[in-house]
Amino acid sequence: MARLFSSCGGPVPVPAAHDRNGSIKQASCRASLPRWPEVSPVIRRIGSGPRLSAATVHGGLVYVSGQAPDDLGVGVVEQAAQVLAKIDAILAEAGTDKSRILSAMVWLPAIGDFAAFNTVWDAWAPAGAAPARACVESRLADPAIRVEIGCVAALPDA
Repeated sequence: MARLFSSCGGPVPVPAAHDRNGSIKQASCRASLPRWPEVSPVIRRIGSGPRLSAATVHGGLVYVSGQAPDDLGVGVVEQAAQVLAKIDAILAEAGTDKSRILSAMVWLPAIGDFAAFNTVWDAWAPAGAAPARACVESRLADPAIRVEIGCVAALPDA
């Protein structure tokens, strides 16, 4: 069996294939690539307003916009619980849940709240399903907001 080199750069084992001069023929890159599933062109929006949606669903993924608490008169622990409950509801409406979160972005206006926030996060996040996560200190839209969270989750396989 001869080894051909595809235009993709790697060897492709195929039966001996030479041109009339005895040179090795190059295999087609298209023949060696896997076929990807078709992605629906439909974009579904959840909780849409004039400026943003609470989430958009496309290509098997749910993109949850930054969620802030509704009750700003409480501390970071209570606000985190509110935000995570909102994310649970949005994911449920999209047809998935927190066990399928791929990545999360957490914004805290005071990084000193990091440990307190993590107690709520750790109780909420499913064991064995921790997403990629970043937590940064950032000024938020209202000084009373102690936490904001956005995430991306996968839909269950159809």
